[in-house]
Amino acid sequence: MIPCVAGNESGGHGVSEGPPLLSFVPEVLSCMPDNGPVLLAAGGLANGAHVASLIALGADGAVLGTRFLLATASLYTDAQRRALIESKNNP
Repeated sequence: MIPCVAGNESGGHGVSEGPPLLSFVPEVLSCMPDNGPVLLAAGGLANGAHVASLIALGADGAVLGTRFLLATASLYTDAQRRALIESKNNP
C-alpha cells in the first residue's frame, strides 16, 4: 500500500477543518522514517506547477483525478463538464 496524503482541497469539497495540502505534506513527511514508503499527494491539483511544488516539498508523486474529467477522452458528457467548470468550488 502506498500512502496518499490529501489536503482539504481534495475532491473540490473545500473542507476547512483539515490542513491544506502544501502544509500537510511536509507535516506528514516529518513523521515518516527516512527510508519509509513513497508518499503521494492529492487534492486540488490541476497542472504541472502544482505537481512540481509537491515534489519540491518532498512528495514522491501526485494523484490527479477530477482535472481529467474535463478531458475530451473522459466519459463525462458536455453537461457534466460544464457543471464542473461552473462549480462554485472551481478556483
